[in-house]
Amino acid sequence: MASKKTRRRGVTVAAVSLASAALLIGGAGGAAAAQAPTNPAPLKKSCTLWFNYTPHRAMDKTPGHSVTVAKGNGRTVNYRYNWDAHYAVVSTWGSGAVWGFMNRSCLGKPEHAVGGRLTEHLSSGVAKHTRYLCGQQTLYVRDHQQRVIGRLYHGDRFTQYGKTRKMKKDNGRIAVGYAYGQVHKAGRVYAKYLSTKPCPSAATAAPATAATAAPAPAPASAAASGANLPASRAVAASCQYKVTWPVAGVYEQPSNASTLLKDKRAGNVVGGYCDWTYYNTTEGNTYLAVATDSAADGIGWMRRDALVKL
Repeated sequence: MASKKTRRRGVTVAAVSLASAALLIGGAGGAAAAQAPTNPAPLKKSCTLWFNYTPHRAMDKTPGHSVTVAKGNGRTVNYRYNWDAHYAVVSTWGSGAVWGFMNRSCLGKPEHAVGGRLTEHLSSGVAKHTRYLCGQQTLYVRDHQQRVIGRLYHGDRFTQYGKTRKMKKDNGRIAVGYAYGQVHKAGRVYAKYLSTKPCPSAATAAPATAATAAPAPAPASAAASGANLPASRAVAASCQYKVTWPVAGVYEQPSNASTLLKDKRAGNVVGGYCDWTYYNTTEGNTYLAVATDSAADGIGWMRRDALVKL
Protein backbone atom coordinates (compact mmCIF):
# COMPACT_ATOMS: atom_id res chain seq x y z
CA MET A 1 0.00 0.00 0.00
CA ALA A 2 1.40 3.38 -0.93
CA SER A 3 2.32 5.73 1.88
CA LYS A 4 0.48 9.01 2.47
CA LYS A 5 3.61 10.87 1.33
CA THR A 6 3.70 8.90 -1.91
CA ARG A 7 0.01 9.51 -2.53
CA ARG A 8 0.47 13.24 -1.95
CA ARG A 9 3.41 13.28 -4.38
CA GLY A 10 1.28 11.46 -6.93
CA VAL A 11 -1.47 14.05 -6.61
CA THR A 12 1.06 16.84 -7.08
CA VAL A 13 2.57 15.25 -10.18
CA ALA A 14 -0.88 14.64 -11.64
CA ALA A 15 -1.84 18.29 -11.06
CA VAL A 16 1.34 19.52 -12.76
CA SER A 17 0.71 17.18 -15.69
CA LEU A 18 -2.84 18.46 -16.10
CA ALA A 19 -1.66 22.06 -15.98
CA SER A 20 0.98 21.34 -18.62
CA ALA A 21 -1.62 19.65 -20.78
CA ALA A 22 -3.90 22.69 -20.46
CA LEU A 23 -1.10 24.94 -21.71
CA LEU A 24 -0.74 22.82 -24.82
CA ILE A 25 -4.43 22.88 -25.76
CA GLY A 26 -5.16 25.01 -28.80
CA GLY A 27 -3.84 25.48 -32.29
CA ALA A 28 -5.50 27.33 -35.17
CA GLY A 29 -9.23 27.27 -34.55
CA GLY A 30 -8.84 25.24 -31.32
CA ALA A 31 -11.73 25.14 -28.87
CA ALA A 32 -9.54 26.40 -26.02
CA ALA A 33 -6.03 27.73 -25.54
CA ALA A 34 -5.16 28.00 -21.87
CA GLN A 35 -1.97 29.86 -21.04
CA ALA A 36 -0.14 31.26 -18.06
CA PRO A 37 -0.90 35.01 -17.57
CA THR A 38 2.81 35.81 -17.73
CA ASN A 39 4.97 33.98 -20.20
CA PRO A 40 8.37 35.66 -20.73
CA ALA A 41 10.14 35.03 -24.02
CA PRO A 42 13.54 36.56 -24.89
CA LEU A 43 13.96 38.80 -27.91
CA LYS A 44 16.50 37.49 -30.42
CA LYS A 45 16.63 40.86 -32.19
CA SER A 46 14.87 44.20 -32.37
CA CYS A 47 11.54 43.77 -34.13
CA THR A 48 8.35 45.58 -35.06
CA LEU A 49 5.22 45.01 -32.99
CA TRP A 50 2.35 45.39 -35.45
CA PHE A 51 -1.03 46.36 -34.03
CA ASN A 52 -2.87 44.47 -36.77
CA TYR A 53 -2.04 41.46 -38.89
CA THR A 54 -4.13 39.61 -41.45
CA PRO A 55 -2.47 36.89 -43.54
CA HIS A 56 -2.10 37.70 -47.24
CA ARG A 57 -2.65 41.43 -46.61
CA ALA A 58 0.02 44.12 -46.53
CA MET A 59 1.09 45.26 -43.08
CA ASP A 60 -0.47 48.49 -41.83
CA LYS A 61 2.44 50.93 -41.98
CA THR A 62 0.40 53.95 -40.92
CA PRO A 63 2.46 56.02 -38.45
CA GLY A 64 1.45 55.15 -34.91
CA HIS A 65 0.00 51.75 -35.88
CA SER A 66 3.12 49.83 -34.85
CA VAL A 67 6.07 50.19 -32.49
CA THR A 68 9.65 48.94 -32.53
CA VAL A 69 10.62 46.76 -29.59
CA ALA A 70 14.38 47.07 -29.22
CA LYS A 71 16.48 44.15 -28.10
CA GLY A 72 18.23 44.79 -24.80
CA ASN A 73 20.20 42.93 -22.17
CA GLY A 74 17.74 40.28 -21.01
CA ARG A 75 14.81 42.01 -22.74
CA THR A 76 11.68 39.88 -22.90
CA VAL A 77 8.09 40.18 -24.04
CA ASN A 78 4.98 38.40 -22.78
CA TYR A 79 4.34 35.60 -25.29
CA ARG A 80 0.54 35.34 -25.41
CA TYR A 81 -0.26 32.87 -28.20
CA ASN A 82 0.55 31.90 -31.78
CA TRP A 83 -1.60 33.38 -34.48
CA ASP A 84 -0.15 31.25 -37.28
CA ALA A 85 3.17 29.74 -38.36
CA HIS A 86 4.63 33.21 -38.96
CA TYR A 87 3.29 35.57 -36.27
CA ALA A 88 2.63 35.41 -32.54
CA VAL A 89 0.60 37.76 -30.35
CA VAL A 90 2.77 39.25 -27.61
CA SER A 91 2.59 42.17 -25.22
CA THR A 92 5.09 44.43 -23.54
CA TRP A 93 5.27 44.71 -19.75
CA GLY A 94 3.96 47.19 -17.21
CA SER A 95 0.84 49.30 -16.76
CA GLY A 96 1.22 50.68 -20.28
CA ALA A 97 1.52 47.23 -21.87
CA VAL A 98 0.93 47.13 -25.63
CA TRP A 99 -0.42 44.05 -27.42
CA GLY A 100 0.40 43.26 -31.02
CA PHE A 101 1.73 40.82 -33.59
CA MET A 102 5.43 39.98 -33.82
CA ASN A 103 7.25 37.74 -36.27
CA ARG A 104 8.05 34.50 -34.50
CA SER A 105 11.62 34.57 -35.81
CA CYS A 106 12.22 37.46 -33.36
CA LEU A 107 11.28 35.39 -30.33
CA GLY A 108 13.21 32.90 -28.26
CA LYS A 109 11.68 29.97 -26.41
CA PRO A 110 8.94 31.10 -23.99
CA GLU A 111 8.87 29.97 -20.39
CA HIS A 112 5.60 28.09 -20.91
CA ALA A 113 4.07 26.31 -23.90
CA VAL A 114 1.56 28.40 -25.88
CA GLY A 115 -1.70 27.71 -27.63
CA GLY A 116 -3.12 29.08 -30.84
CA ARG A 117 -5.81 31.44 -31.97
CA LEU A 118 -9.51 30.91 -31.30
CA THR A 119 -12.37 31.24 -33.76
CA GLU A 120 -15.37 33.46 -32.98
CA HIS A 121 -18.45 31.82 -34.50
CA LEU A 122 -21.05 34.31 -35.72
CA SER A 123 -24.68 33.29 -36.09
CA SER A 124 -26.26 34.17 -39.42
CA GLY A 125 -29.73 33.98 -37.89
CA VAL A 126 -29.49 37.09 -35.72
CA ALA A 127 -30.06 40.76 -36.53
CA LYS A 128 -26.99 42.67 -37.67
CA HIS A 129 -26.25 46.25 -36.66
CA THR A 130 -23.63 48.53 -38.19
CA ARG A 131 -21.58 50.39 -35.63
CA TYR A 132 -18.64 52.81 -35.83
CA LEU A 133 -15.68 53.67 -33.64
CA CYS A 134 -15.62 57.43 -33.23
CA GLY A 135 -13.22 59.45 -31.14
CA GLN A 136 -11.42 56.66 -29.29
CA GLN A 137 -8.13 56.51 -31.19
CA THR A 138 -7.68 52.78 -30.67
CA LEU A 139 -9.92 49.99 -29.42
CA TYR A 140 -8.77 46.42 -28.91
CA VAL A 141 -10.77 43.65 -30.57
CA ARG A 142 -10.58 40.46 -28.50
CA ASP A 143 -11.48 36.79 -28.65
CA HIS A 144 -13.77 35.13 -26.09
CA GLN A 145 -10.81 34.61 -23.74
CA GLN A 146 -10.19 38.37 -23.77
CA ARG A 147 -6.98 37.99 -25.79
CA VAL A 148 -6.29 40.75 -28.30
CA ILE A 149 -6.73 39.95 -32.02
CA GLY A 150 -6.40 43.46 -33.47
CA ARG A 151 -7.25 47.15 -33.14
CA LEU A 152 -9.93 49.42 -34.51
CA TYR A 153 -9.26 53.10 -35.19
CA HIS A 154 -11.42 56.20 -35.54
CA GLY A 155 -13.92 55.75 -38.36
CA ASP A 156 -13.59 51.95 -38.56
CA ARG A 157 -16.74 49.89 -38.94
CA PHE A 158 -17.93 47.01 -36.77
CA THR A 159 -20.92 44.82 -37.66
CA GLN A 160 -22.59 43.70 -34.45
CA TYR A 161 -24.35 40.33 -34.51
CA GLY A 162 -27.37 40.19 -32.22
CA LYS A 163 -27.73 42.01 -28.91
CA THR A 164 -24.93 43.16 -26.64
CA ARG A 165 -23.86 40.79 -23.89
CA LYS A 166 -23.14 41.52 -20.26
CA MET A 167 -19.63 40.96 -18.96
CA LYS A 168 -19.51 39.33 -15.53
CA LYS A 169 -15.98 40.61 -14.92
CA ASP A 170 -16.63 44.35 -14.88
CA ASN A 171 -20.36 44.76 -15.52
CA GLY A 172 -19.60 46.15 -18.96
CA ARG A 173 -21.36 45.12 -22.15
CA ILE A 174 -19.69 43.68 -25.20
CA ALA A 175 -20.68 43.51 -28.85
CA VAL A 176 -19.83 40.38 -30.79
CA GLY A 177 -19.38 40.72 -34.54
CA TYR A 178 -17.02 41.37 -37.41
CA ALA A 179 -14.38 44.10 -37.22
CA TYR A 180 -13.36 45.85 -40.43
CA GLY A 181 -10.65 48.49 -40.84
CA GLN A 182 -7.28 46.73 -40.66
CA VAL A 183 -8.61 43.97 -38.39
CA HIS A 184 -10.82 41.91 -40.73
CA LYS A 185 -11.69 39.35 -38.07
CA ALA A 186 -14.66 38.27 -36.00
CA GLY A 187 -14.29 39.26 -32.37
CA ARG A 188 -15.57 41.25 -29.42
CA VAL A 189 -15.36 44.89 -28.39
CA TYR A 190 -16.76 47.00 -25.57
CA ALA A 191 -20.09 48.29 -26.83
CA LYS A 192 -19.83 51.62 -24.96
CA TYR A 193 -17.20 52.83 -27.43
CA LEU A 194 -19.33 52.24 -30.53
CA SER A 195 -21.60 54.74 -32.24
CA THR A 196 -24.75 53.95 -34.21
CA LYS A 197 -23.93 56.75 -36.64
CA PRO A 198 -20.92 57.30 -38.92
CA CYS A 199 -18.25 59.49 -37.38
CA PRO A 200 -18.52 63.22 -38.10
CA SER A 201 -15.96 64.37 -40.61
CA ALA A 202 -13.28 66.89 -39.72
CA ALA A 203 -14.98 69.37 -42.06
CA THR A 204 -18.04 69.55 -39.79
CA ALA A 205 -15.99 70.55 -36.75
CA ALA A 206 -14.62 74.00 -36.11
CA PRO A 207 -11.28 74.06 -37.96
CA ALA A 208 -8.15 75.44 -36.40
CA THR A 209 -7.05 78.71 -37.92
CA ALA A 210 -3.58 79.46 -39.20
CA ALA A 211 -3.10 81.75 -36.23
CA THR A 212 -3.80 79.05 -33.66
CA ALA A 213 -2.28 76.02 -35.36
CA ALA A 214 1.34 75.23 -34.65
CA PRO A 215 3.33 76.65 -37.57
CA ALA A 216 6.13 74.06 -37.60
CA PRO A 217 5.95 70.27 -37.90
CA ALA A 218 8.00 69.75 -34.74
CA PRO A 219 7.74 66.35 -33.06
CA ALA A 220 5.07 65.92 -30.39
CA SER A 221 7.69 65.70 -27.67
CA ALA A 222 8.82 69.22 -28.51
CA ALA A 223 5.44 70.78 -27.66
CA ALA A 224 5.76 73.66 -25.20
CA SER A 225 4.85 72.77 -21.64
CA GLY A 226 5.16 73.75 -17.98
CA ALA A 227 7.06 76.94 -17.24
CA ASN A 228 7.90 77.40 -20.93
CA LEU A 229 4.32 78.21 -21.89
CA PRO A 230 3.96 81.48 -23.83
CA ALA A 231 1.81 84.08 -22.11
CA SER A 232 -0.94 83.65 -24.71
CA ARG A 233 -1.21 79.99 -23.66
CA ALA A 234 -1.60 80.54 -19.94
CA VAL A 235 -4.41 78.74 -18.12
CA ALA A 236 -7.76 80.34 -18.92
CA ALA A 237 -10.78 78.97 -17.07
CA SER A 238 -13.14 80.92 -19.32
CA CYS A 239 -12.26 78.80 -22.39
CA GLN A 240 -14.37 75.67 -22.48
CA TYR A 241 -15.12 73.03 -25.09
CA LYS A 242 -17.80 70.34 -25.27
CA VAL A 243 -17.08 66.83 -26.48
CA THR A 244 -19.19 65.90 -29.53
CA TRP A 245 -17.80 62.45 -30.26
CA PRO A 246 -19.25 59.46 -28.36
CA VAL A 247 -15.78 58.92 -26.86
CA ALA A 248 -12.68 61.11 -27.22
CA GLY A 249 -9.26 60.36 -25.79
CA VAL A 250 -7.05 62.68 -23.73
CA TYR A 251 -3.38 62.09 -24.57
CA GLU A 252 -0.10 62.94 -22.87
CA GLN A 253 1.22 64.49 -26.11
CA PRO A 254 -0.53 65.65 -29.31
CA SER A 255 -0.25 62.23 -30.94
CA ASN A 256 -2.42 59.12 -30.95
CA ALA A 257 0.78 57.13 -30.39
CA SER A 258 1.36 58.74 -26.99
CA THR A 259 -0.07 57.59 -23.65
CA LEU A 260 -3.87 57.61 -23.46
CA LEU A 261 -4.60 59.30 -20.12
CA LYS A 262 -8.37 59.04 -20.00
CA ASP A 263 -11.56 59.09 -22.07
CA LYS A 264 -14.14 61.84 -22.30
CA ARG A 265 -17.72 61.18 -23.37
CA ALA A 266 -20.18 63.16 -25.49
CA GLY A 267 -21.41 66.19 -23.53
CA ASN A 268 -18.38 66.37 -21.21
CA VAL A 269 -16.86 69.84 -20.91
CA VAL A 270 -13.09 70.35 -20.99
CA GLY A 271 -10.90 73.43 -21.09
CA GLY A 272 -8.04 75.24 -19.44
CA TYR A 273 -6.41 76.82 -22.49
CA CYS A 274 -7.77 79.12 -25.16
CA ASP A 275 -7.41 77.72 -28.68
CA TRP A 276 -3.96 76.24 -28.11
CA THR A 277 -3.73 73.75 -30.95
CA TYR A 278 -1.03 71.60 -32.44
CA TYR A 279 -1.11 70.17 -35.96
CA ASN A 280 0.47 66.74 -36.12
CA THR A 281 1.77 66.52 -39.69
CA THR A 282 2.46 62.80 -39.46
CA GLU A 283 -1.16 61.96 -38.63
CA GLY A 284 -2.81 64.90 -40.37
CA ASN A 285 -4.76 65.67 -37.17
CA THR A 286 -5.09 68.83 -35.09
CA TYR A 287 -4.99 68.53 -31.27
CA LEU A 288 -6.24 70.95 -28.62
CA ALA A 289 -4.53 71.43 -25.25
CA VAL A 290 -6.74 70.84 -22.19
CA ALA A 291 -6.02 70.99 -18.48
CA THR A 292 -5.88 67.61 -16.70
CA ASP A 293 -4.36 66.30 -13.48
CA SER A 294 -3.66 63.00 -15.26
CA ALA A 295 -0.83 64.47 -17.34
CA ALA A 296 2.68 64.79 -15.94
CA ASP A 297 2.73 68.52 -16.76
CA GLY A 298 -0.99 69.12 -16.24
CA ILE A 299 -1.57 69.43 -20.00
CA GLY A 300 -3.46 66.86 -22.03
CA TRP A 301 -4.25 66.84 -25.74
CA MET A 302 -7.51 65.99 -27.52
CA ARG A 303 -8.52 65.84 -31.15
CA ARG A 304 -9.82 69.28 -32.12
CA ASP A 305 -12.53 67.85 -34.38
CA ALA A 306 -14.00 65.99 -31.38
CA LEU A 307 -14.76 69.31 -29.63
CA VAL A 308 -16.89 72.39 -30.12
CA LYS A 309 -16.09 75.66 -28.36
CA LEU A 310 -18.72 76.98 -25.93
